[in-house]
Amino acid sequence: MIARLRALRWALLVLFVFSGYPAASFGQIPDSVFALQEITVSASRMGTPASRAPQRITVLGQEEIVATGSRTVADILSARSGFFIRQYGQGLATVSHRGGAAGHTQVLIDGMHLSDAQAGQFDLSLLPLHLFDSMEVLHGPSSSIYGADGMSGAVYLRGARGGGGRASVATEVGAWGELLTSAGWAFGKGSVSGLVSGEYRRGKGNFPYETETGEEMRLENADREGWSVMGALQGRTGRHTLRGAFFHIDWQRRLPGSSLFGAQGEQQWDTHSRLWLEDAVSLGAGALVLRGFLHRGKLRYLNPHPVWGQDNTGRTTTSGLEAVYRLPAGTRLDISAGATAGYGAADNPSLVSSVSEFRSGAFVSATGVFGRWRIYPAVRFDAYRESDRTLSALSPRLGLNVQPADRLPLFVKANVGGGFRVPTFNDRFWAGAGNPDLEPERLYSADGGLHVDGRAVEFEMSAYAARYSNRIIWTPDDETGFVWSPKNLAKTRSLGIETSISARVNEELTVGALHTWMHAVDRSDASSPAYNKPIPFLPAHLVKPYVSARFGRVSVDLHGRFMDRRFTTPAADKEDSLDPAFVAGAQVGFVWNAGPFSGRLSTIVENAFDKQYIIVGGYPMPPRHARLRLVVQTR
Repeated sequence: MIARLRALRWALLVLFVFSGYPAASFGQIPDSVFALQEITVSASRMGTPASRAPQRITVLGQEEIVATGSRTVADILSARSGFFIRQYGQGLATVSHRGGAAGHTQVLIDGMHLSDAQAGQFDLSLLPLHLFDSMEVLHGPSSSIYGADGMSGAVYLRGARGGGGRASVATEVGAWGELLTSAGWAFGKGSVSGLVSGEYRRGKGNFPYETETGEEMRLENADREGWSVMGALQGRTGRHTLRGAFFHIDWQRRLPGSSLFGAQGEQQWDTHSRLWLEDAVSLGAGALVLRGFLHRGKLRYLNPHPVWGQDNTGRTTTSGLEAVYRLPAGTRLDISAGATAGYGAADNPSLVSSVSEFRSGAFVSATGVFGRWRIYPAVRFDAYRESDRTLSALSPRLGLNVQPADRLPLFVKANVGGGFRVPTFNDRFWAGAGNPDLEPERLYSADGGLHVDGRAVEFEMSAYAARYSNRIIWTPDDETGFVWSPKNLAKTRSLGIETSISARVNEELTVGALHTWMHAVDRSDASSPAYNKPIPFLPAHLVKPYVSARFGRVSVDLHGRFMDRRFTTPAADKEDSLDPAFVAGAQVGFVWNAGPFSGRLSTIVENAFDKQYIIVGGYPMPPRHARLRLVVQTR
């Protein structure tokens, strides 16, 4: 503990000294939060208002983060996006959207992939929000723009940039030994700006819960401790706009196990380090963007059981390069074309050997504006080279956005496209079970909707249909059921409607809600009892209402989350299901000013109605509890 705190302190000090500029703004007190511009790059790789995009896009910024009391990417997505977040208690958190699995939604940092080639996903509970300024949530396939894994959606995380002239510190305490401390300095001088920030968090997690038989228990072996640091620097010189950033995340967690088997003394250590660079070069009417990243990950898993215990450490390396040229072709057409290259490797005792792959891709997308019509064509080709074969995928997309009348803030959206996911190293090379002959998973999708972007009310409704094929599932290879291996067997179909509304009643009151209805069924084998039955663990209905009110210096934010019944078996029997649950939260904050400082004191209540619920079977969620947060920054 002391060694880690010293390491964090020295890392922050070194970053600050090398910044060479005065401290500047890092956090935002709610009353001074500026409006996030309605700009997205997720739809076409070019600046496009969300209302003008061909697909549903949700922009989440500092205002939403503060209102929900979120601390991680998983928290804010769970509270204010249409995505369903699978939370294994207070541990692993992944995305499931439009009938897809965790690996079917891309997670990107400034346009570059976050997930590694071994697992094909990333634990979003490990990503603290001080690393990012905002995020864009893209509903529907994104492979035509960003490549692999973009089958059902994408989360585009914008790395924090800093600037201004402020420093910020925050601390938070809560139930079951919860403690969070963070600090940040943003700086700027002339054309150069940046920031440095760090966060430390710990908790015991030993909350009480009730078993399925009604027995009162307390979670054991649930301690966790982690810290993270980030630095970013950007500036302009001549025709170049340069940016560099890095972060390091270090977490140690004890694993309580499921409620069925209890704690076994398991532990897990997660370490992630990432460096990324970007150079945007102005070339007359166009621009060339060059970017690259290097990500190193390490996961150690310890099970002290005397019979089947293990102590394994796995390491992954992921890197990528990208060149994108953006050119306005006249007054009606913008074209973006580019190429990517990357490398992924993993060294893990559970794999047959150290494995690696090279990947490459080429893409072109465009935005055509013809009066009230906007057309978004795009196509991308990707190739993944292993030791003895090459996997490839072609991902087309055609999007449309129409404004029926100039004076009417109504936009009609339509989009058809495809997506793919390459089998992970675990799928192909898991010792004794992997299947090296697996093919990429495929998706074909179509959606359409209406977007009303009024001054006081913003409303959007989208309907979609998606068909997945070649989905990889692990099945038993013999009658004993002890040997399992992955195969390209599953076919699923997903239909759904997504609705969102936000109304600013006046300057002090905002109300809104998100609703997702989904009918995702298995279409793999007509002779199977699971045929045309709902896919396990996915709710048919997901509802998220919220209210934000201001009374002078006092703010009140209320939010809720309803999850419909989730079946736990392919047969979709009610006896084998997780009960519906409505979970509510609240926050009361007070903003103050004192000389050169401003601050916010907040009380955050989670699970306000003390609902006994689980999101994933066997992993209870915490009962009602509260946190007290204090943020202070220079003015």
